[in-house]
Amino acid sequence: MLSALVLSEDPGLTALVKAGIRFKSSHSTYQTCLNILRDREWSCPELKGHFESGVRLGIGSFNLIFSCVPAKHAKYLSIVGFSGVSKVGHAALLSGGTLGALRSVLCSLVLIGWETYGKIVLGCGICDVDDATEMLIPLLEQYPNGAIVLFLCGRVAQLKGQFAEALEYFKRSMEAQTEWKQYQHLCVWESMWCHCFTMDYMKASELAYYLYKENQWSKTTYAYLTASFLLMLGLDEATIGGEKVTVSAMMGEVLARKQRVAGQSLPPEKLAEKRFKRYVDQNKDLIFPAFEFIYFTAGMSALVSRPDIVQDLLSLLDGNLAEIKRATSTKDRKRIHVDSIHTINFLRGICLSYLNKVDDACAVLNEIIDSDKSIVDDKFLPPHAAMEIAHLKLRTDDLSGALQYCMKALSFKTYFMQAKLELRIAATIELIEEREEALSGRPPLEKTSSNDAGDFYTPPSSPEPDI
Repeated sequence: MLSALVLSEDPGLTALVKAGIRFKSSHSTYQTCLNILRDREWSCPELKGHFESGVRLGIGSFNLIFSCVPAKHAKYLSIVGFSGVSKVGHAALLSGGTLGALRSVLCSLVLIGWETYGKIVLGCGICDVDDATEMLIPLLEQYPNGAIVLFLCGRVAQLKGQFAEALEYFKRSMEAQTEWKQYQHLCVWESMWCHCFTMDYMKASELAYYLYKENQWSKTTYAYLTASFLLMLGLDEATIGGEKVTVSAMMGEVLARKQRVAGQSLPPEKLAEKRFKRYVDQNKDLIFPAFEFIYFTAGMSALVSRPDIVQDLLSLLDGNLAEIKRATSTKDRKRIHVDSIHTINFLRGICLSYLNKVDDACAVLNEIIDSDKSIVDDKFLPPHAAMEIAHLKLRTDDLSGALQYCMKALSFKTYFMQAKLELRIAATIELIEEREEALSGRPPLEKTSSNDAGDFYTPPSSPEPDI
């Protein structure tokens, strides 16, 4: 976990190699198990299946994680001798899940988690919700009251835009177990976003404040979200759980509660700190802080299937932008930071893309890219705008245009959340290459075997000799 955080924050060469060495220790264990699986003569097929399911779990997970590493990180990781292939990882976990062995359920859970979280947070943002749904069906039949299974059902429903159904699953998941409080807090976190998506900001603020009081992961993030939801309602204060909660007090906690994990600041806390400064500069006001936070924490894709909500959000954004433009006094104009206007336009571009208004979305997003020099603080907006256009081009099968905007996004340097966006860029380029290969009729490149102990391979299937 510590090594993964180091990689995600894009430190220097020394730190990357140290992180790789930590990974190497764990990887070597699975590589040894893989050799045992291959070389040993198994007298009991059942024991072999149990052992193989564990090997596939490890090998598959490692491949998926390392397949996301951008090229500039991959060359550092090659120093300690390994890389990953997403198709190999997916095949290993999928096969492990069908073995009916000891760790088969874990293989399936990891694969579903990868589809519903990994591809969105670490990948290109495109996940196969239908595939995740299909994998969940047998698990739900086998474990109808399984807390993790119910949680993943809620996550899938959330990604489908079925927020009422998602909330019911999260509620059932919390009721399924009460001892692990941190797990329940995860359900509360996702429930909070469901309420935000449906614009029930008061309920969202109540859940955010509950996490602020009860959870220790990031008080800064929870305080900022509590304030953000109240600002979305146009409130300066509210009574939550019998307590008077003010926006100014919650914003004050943003800086007071900052922390570092493995020597790194948490990305959500960095964003909260930036917005605290904007809050002060804009006379204690922020522009659509909740939805901005959703996008930059990779959660806004849940609205793709809900054009009704997206249209409502777009109308609010258009109205807010028109109000700013109508401001006549110098005081009113200075109250709004110039970057806030770019943020509104960025969110408008996202909404237009979700409504399949491709030309309008590209026009708005290109305007943000062209405004790079006029943006004061939010230098992360132009590269993210370029990536959104790349995905629009990809959606319309304009592969050369998609690749062009991926390269455009890569051309920007030294901005907030750069490492995370570069993960998305790398995954998108890989997807473009796969589609180009499919169109050209060429078979996809596959990893060839070698004797390098650092390479990842899938073990021979049981009882069949190959995958």
